[in-house]
Parts: sequence; structure tokens; C-alpha cells
Amino acid sequence: MVTTASSPGLMTIAGDRDPQIPAAANWHSSYIDALSAGENRRRHRTFFDAWPHVVGDYSVATNFDERALPEYQAAKKTGSLAYAGRGSTGIPDIPSYL
Repeated sequence: MVTTASSPGLMTIAGDRDPQIPAAANWHSSYIDALSAGENRRRHRTFFDAWPHVVGDYSVATNFDERALPEYQAAKKTGSLAYAGRGSTGIPDIPSYL
């Protein structure tokens, strides 16, 4: 499972706000189901204006395989948290690979 917490802005790489992101959202938390979920695997996102106030959430089907990411490989090699760098907003994401 992959979990991330993303910082303010919640913009896509193109700079356009995802229409599924609530206007009041300032940050989000997301996770992807385990690979063993197979065809039912989903990415889950929860949006907050301020902790712990949820302003929305959604889940979408995904076939993303995080094992191909360099930070996943680093976490696997070291057995500890790996920093993924800056997200699409240019502000650091906080990932954890479990």
C-alpha cells in the first residue's frame, strides 16, 4: 500500500484543479489498495480544509504499480521511509511506502 499526504494547492501537473477536489480543500491524504486487490484495486483520496475536518473524498480504479518508482526501490532497499521529492504542485509530498 502507498500512502501520501499532499500540501496546499492540490493542482494537477498542468496547473488545473482536478474537478473532483472540493473548492475548500487545502490538502489531501491518499492511499492505493494492495496489489492483491487485482481488478478491484483503487486509489482513495480524502480532502481536508483543516485537520481533522474532511471536506470530501473519492476513489478511482487504478493499475498504477508503485514498485517501479525509485523511492519505492529505495525504501525496499533500506527498510525505511523514502522521500519522493516535490509533488505536482512543486511543494514536497510526504510519502510512506509500506
